[in-house]
Amino acid sequence: MPPADRSQPGTEAPPPVRSGPAAQRDRRRTWKALACGLALTGLACVFGPSLANQARNAVDLRVWNDDTRQVLPALDRLAGIGPGGADVLAEYELALLPSLYRLGMRAAGWVVEPLWVTRLLPLCLLALLLFAVTRVAHRLGGLWSAGLTVGFTLSTHAFLLRLGGGLPRSFAFPCVALGLWFLVAGRVLALAVLTVVAAGLYPVAGALLGLALAALLFVVPREDRGVAAGWSTRRRIAWLLATGGVALAVLLPMLAATRAWGPPIGPDDLAAFPEAGPGGRYDALDGMPFRDLMTEAAVQWRAGLLGDGLALIPALREAGAAHGAALAWLAVVITAAGWIVLAARRAEARRALALPAAAVTGFCLAWLCAPWLFVPQRYLAYTLPLLLVAFLPAGAAALGAACARRWTPWGAALGALFFGGGMLALTGGRGSDVAGYAVYVPPETGLYRAVAALPADALVAGFPDGPIDNVPLLARRRALLTSEMHQAFHVRYVLEMRRRMARLLPALFGPEYAALARLRDELGVTHLLVDTAHFAQPPRYFVPFGPQIELAWKEGQARGFAAERAMRRATIFSEGTLVLIDLARL
Repeated sequence: MPPADRSQPGTEAPPPVRSGPAAQRDRRRTWKALACGLALTGLACVFGPSLANQARNAVDLRVWNDDTRQVLPALDRLAGIGPGGADVLAEYELALLPSLYRLGMRAAGWVVEPLWVTRLLPLCLLALLLFAVTRVAHRLGGLWSAGLTVGFTLSTHAFLLRLGGGLPRSFAFPCVALGLWFLVAGRVLALAVLTVVAAGLYPVAGALLGLALAALLFVVPREDRGVAAGWSTRRRIAWLLATGGVALAVLLPMLAATRAWGPPIGPDDLAAFPEAGPGGRYDALDGMPFRDLMTEAAVQWRAGLLGDGLALIPALREAGAAHGAALAWLAVVITAAGWIVLAARRAEARRALALPAAAVTGFCLAWLCAPWLFVPQRYLAYTLPLLLVAFLPAGAAALGAACARRWTPWGAALGALFFGGGMLALTGGRGSDVAGYAVYVPPETGLYRAVAALPADALVAGFPDGPIDNVPLLARRRALLTSEMHQAFHVRYVLEMRRRMARLLPALFGPEYAALARLRDELGVTHLLVDTAHFAQPPRYFVPFGPQIELAWKEGQARGFAAERAMRRATIFSEGTLVLIDLARL
């Protein structure tokens, strides 16, 4: 039979069917692409609305991160757009800024106002955080673990809350997450460089990564040290000392600047400076006395586990809420058991354990050396939520692979979905719309426009923990004292805040005109913001100022409030219960 004429239509030979390893690789790529697309679509449907609201909040000038009120006036002054005159509050906040953060914000200020840097930076840092943790989870647990890691990260408010505001702390989670990725990948040199950078952005992150680097070089078995596996003892010591020396040099400008404000306040100083203790300026995250290791670990672990926003599956979320403590322990068991399986098989998992070891070591050292190594709680606050979202899905995948290896090649995916996905369904949410944005300023508020119209060197006083807190932020005018900038870290600054309160309280609540004059003549206050609601009931403030407020208010109530009488001839603006007084008209 003659061969077919291939030149004629319809007589072409069928294409060869691919088989063998190449075809299997193609099929795996196809399935992986489909699974990735499915996972991304699901994540977008679940968390897209909350992320869209976060993006809207970033450009909405009616909502603010409350801690931005601390740093933005200092950044404005750094960029040369702040109010005129000396400003103790802003100068102190500038002293607290780490050197690389300060340098980066100054450079960014040449292009765009600090206000927009602080608002858009958290979104960029969230993307960096997600990149790092998903790389870790994918490397150790596969594609489904990476997807669940994204879900856990976006579900909880723990990350968005601390990323918000564009503060130095906003860099903590991304830096530590990148450090974890470098540990897993065995990239010792990159980890050393990141340690130095992190020290200049947020010192606690630098300390954590430095301790993790030390653990990698000297505690992790030689064969598991990545690129440092063949390094001699001398070379490892040299790298660690060089990294620590450069990081310390990066820290020195901040340490020198804060030294001008006196020694730091530690646990032994609480009797003299109760502002830093219970009932004082700070909550349990930053305040003294510090919680013990296990208590703090439990708090931070649950912060990373419990989700915000609408429930993923309402019925399961209700069941999970009724057994929160048991679920937290179950998450510990899944993570620990899975990680034991992983660590027994893979060097990447063994290297990753350097980070939790660094967190525990840093907490203990900061506790013993307080206050010289910063607040101990932060060593756990910036690691445990991160370890949960990265380790739990990967550990769940390892458990699934160990349990199902005799029956199915999909054991890791099934384990991740059963253990990790089940935990997310029981505890997770669709993400917070408002995490990081706690301050809302109604658009009809005219107070801040009135204050912004004052001379550039105006100094406005008012009761802290009220509208005065937003004056440096929204009106860009100096404030005598605000609760957000009333810090209790250094002795000299605390004493200055006490001096200001001692002059402010008699002027606001006392019966004597002389107190108003002293506020003007001794402290240079040009305008006083009065809330007439305080004449009916005294406001509250943290210790030790409660008795001082009560004493001044009772004298004013008995003999008449001098500020109320001054309103009759010195008022230049009023809105609701708020009255702005020009002290030059007294």
